[in-house]
Amino acid sequence: MQRLILISLSILLSVGSLQAQRKYYRHTPPKIKRVNSFFFEVGGNGIYGSINYDRVINYDAFALSLRVGASIYPSETQTNNNIYPVIPLEINTLWGRKNHFIEGGIGISTLFLYPVTSQENFRYLFLGSARIGYRLQKDNGMFLRIAFTPVLFDIAANETNNTIRGFNFVPWAGISIGESF
Repeated sequence: MQRLILISLSILLSVGSLQAQRKYYRHTPPKIKRVNSFFFEVGGNGIYGSINYDRVINYDAFALSLRVGASIYPSETQTNNNIYPVIPLEINTLWGRKNHFIEGGIGISTLFLYPVTSQENFRYLFLGSARIGYRLQKDNGMFLRIAFTPVLFDIAANETNNTIRGFNFVPWAGISIGESF
């Protein structure tokens, strides 16, 4: 009888320790396996669209994402047909499990405005942005995300006399699709 009680108690304690191990594993965030991504984004930090590269750095409780891209911005005036280059840079934090992540971060996009006439100087415009959104990054390489990306910029950046001061807030969004490797 004592032997049966001892065996039963040993089994019960073993099962309890296995449950504790499983609970600990369940709450440990998984690492993102494919840390490089190449994707196209419509909207977002590249204004109308951009081609981007993203690198994920895994940490214990979260992941950090660094992004660089390239885009073009057409002139808004009808007198010139210039196309200006845009370089979006961004840093994001990812929270989530398995393949689904909430993404939040900040970024800056530099719009290079080269001179149209000989009287103008080379100028550039910095567009500050934020990101809050959803990111799907599967182990098979599928990369998809959707986000709210508001833009903040200086109104007087394009003015020559600087009589107008202040910042402009533009609500914006972006949808991305690509491949992780």
